[in-house]
Amino acid sequence: MTTRSKRAYSSADLERRLGKHTIGGFLRSWRMGRKQVSAERAAQIAKRLGYSVNVLVEMALEEELAASGLYMRVSVRPRAA
Repeated sequence: MTTRSKRAYSSADLERRLGKHTIGGFLRSWRMGRKQVSAERAAQIAKRLGYSVNVLVEMALEEELAASGLYMRVSVRPRAA
C-alpha cells in the first residue's frame, strides 16, 4: 500500500510490523481488494504504521463510496475542539 506520503511496505514488512494474525492479515486483504475497511479500522491501521490518520480514513471512505457506484473524492480533517 502506498499513501500520499509515498511510503510503501511489502506484505512481509506489514506482518512484521502489525502481526500476521491481527491487523496485518486484514490489511493484506484490503490491499488486494478482498475486504473493505471501516473508517475506524483505517484510523487504527494508520496509527500502528505511523501514517496520517486522515489519509487512510479518506481512502477507506472513498472505497466505500466506490463500492456503491459513487466515485467521489473525500477530504477529512479533525473537528475543532
